[in-house]
Amino acid sequence: MLIKADALRAKANGFNQGMESALRVALDPLLPLPDIARVISDFTRAHPGVRVELVTAPMTMALSLVLDGDCDLGLTAAQETDAHIASEAVAAFPGMVPVCAGGHPLAAPRDGTVGLTTVDLADHLQIVVADPAADAQAVSYAVFSQQTLRVSDLATKHALILAGAGWGHLPLWLVAADIGEGRLCEVPLAARNGLPGPLLPLYTIRRIDRVRGPAMESLCRLMIAHFGGQPQATSALP
Repeated sequence: MLIKADALRAKANGFNQGMESALRVALDPLLPLPDIARVISDFTRAHPGVRVELVTAPMTMALSLVLDGDCDLGLTAAQETDAHIASEAVAAFPGMVPVCAGGHPLAAPRDGTVGLTTVDLADHLQIVVADPAADAQAVSYAVFSQQTLRVSDLATKHALILAGAGWGHLPLWLVAADIGEGRLCEVPLAARNGLPGPLLPLYTIRRIDRVRGPAMESLCRLMIAHFGGQPQATSALP
């Protein structure tokens, strides 16, 4: 009942609020940044008086920033179930791809169609991004190798994999050109059995007790208009 009351109070306050002077947005770097950048560009042209601040927020960090009130809005690939968060699905994209450098041992051709198991990967260093959220205790996801090198951001992970330091999962939008030009190779995992990985969703999240002002409303509408509210192309590679 208290949560519902907070949501109604915020909605009522929103009717009388003018345009926000600033909008602080938590942005998950897994999302297709070129598309997000086009939406932000459209928004700044439409609302030149609104100062936009983008905060890189991997994994569950977007939820933490929005819950703590440090950010007004979150753009995240993580589905949130917190009762204090209003979450709206906008679109879905081709997801994470396991890759290694072209000269890495895992890039060597293999006989047969069986993918690599955790036994095959045991001696190969996996580069992973640790969840930086305070309550996540540096949790990592989709870890298959016993040897790992943990980093705090996607750009560092990408650079290390390109340099041949190890293998790891990266979003397709980030590595499609690398794969197409032979700098990276897809690692065939038995866990995927040749099937494409799950789609990467895009959610907008906000606190239900915070006013959804005109600027936030406009940015959310632009997101939906740009992505059409529909899943994007799901082919493994362009």
